[in-house]
Amino acid sequence: MPETNSGSYEDICITGLAGKHENVTLCEEVSRSQRSNCYLLLATVKSDANVCAEAESPNSCYNSYAREKLDSSVCAKITEISSRDQCYSSLAGQLGDGALCDKIVTVYQKDSCYRDMASRLGDSSYCNKISNADQKQNCLNMYPTK
Repeated sequence: MPETNSGSYEDICITGLAGKHENVTLCEEVSRSQRSNCYLLLATVKSDANVCAEAESPNSCYNSYAREKLDSSVCAKITEISSRDQCYSSLAGQLGDGALCDKIVTVYQKDSCYRDMASRLGDSSYCNKISNADQKQNCLNMYPTK
């Protein structure tokens, strides 16, 4: 079967049918390299992040689904800490929701999220949540209290 940049025509066809008929079992017929895309498509079409649990890389599927649907609750399903933190950080920026930074475990990522929120919202109160003293001061210097 001929190939495209996004996989074989057969994989594209099967993934399309899986999405059209909301049939998760068809994703098993897709080549291993394209299976994750199939599960993500099905999760998105069905508006059901739980479909990602069947994917070979569920964390990646959850992360993509959360960003696609702007659903921060899905980030909690990600088992790898750095990926989960990235999910919360990304959605905090997309949604302008600084409370999502509070859910980040890794200190560096959390501080980065707070700095980004201060920048995005022009709100220095986020600078005060940064744990690294130098970064906190730099943030406060850039976004002084009004």
